[in-house]
Amino acid sequence: MWNPLLDEEKIGQTLLTAWIAKESLRTLLALARTGADLHRTGQARYKFLTWCADAEIRKCVPSPPPWTAG
Repeated sequence: MWNPLLDEEKIGQTLLTAWIAKESLRTLLALARTGADLHRTGQARYKFLTWCADAEIRKCVPSPPPWTAG
């Protein structure tokens, strides 16, 4: 599944990155829905937000509150 996407260069890599972020978010939401303990939910949230930040998916990464701007 990965190779055809990677062969498409930039657009394929972008699609693959978004797909991985989506799957990570689905995991997080499933844990929250089932009432998993806070440690597992926190780990899933960290994994999702870290992936989005590392991949520079700006829509996923929360921005700082406006009152913290200098």
